[in-house]
Amino acid sequence: MSASPAASAALEAGAADSLFGLALFGRSAAALALVLVLIFACAALLRRFGPARVAGAGCRLRRVGTLALGGRERVEVVEVEGRWLVLGVGAGGVRLLERIEPAPTAPAAPARSFATELRARIGTPPPEAR
Repeated sequence: MSASPAASAALEAGAADSLFGLALFGRSAAALALVLVLIFACAALLRRFGPARVAGAGCRLRRVGTLALGGRERVEVVEVEGRWLVLGVGAGGVRLLERIEPAPTAPAAPARSFATELRARIGTPPPEAR
C-alpha cells in the first residue's frame, strides 16, 4: 500500500513543524537558562560588593561589639553619632537597653620587637649594653 503524494507531503510538513517547534523550545530554554544565570550572578555580586558591604565616610552607624546570650538572643553595642547604644536583639525584635558614653581610648603603647620583649622577660641585657 502506498500513500498518496498529498498524504506524504502532509506527513513531511508535520515533521518539519514538529522539528521547528522543538528547535524553538530549545532556544527558549537556553534563553531562560541564560537569564537565570545572569540573575544569580548579579545577586552574588550584589551580596559581595553591595551597599551593605560598602560603608562610606558618611556612615554614622558602627557596631562596637556583640555578645550572644542564647540561640536567638544577643546584646549589641552600636555607636551612633558618637554615642553608644546597648541594644537587646531577639526573636521579638530590637529593644534599647541603655544609652552610654563611649569608653575613652588610651593611646597605644609603641610595639616592641619579639627579641626586645624576650630579653626583657628573661632579664638578659641587649647586645649594645654588654
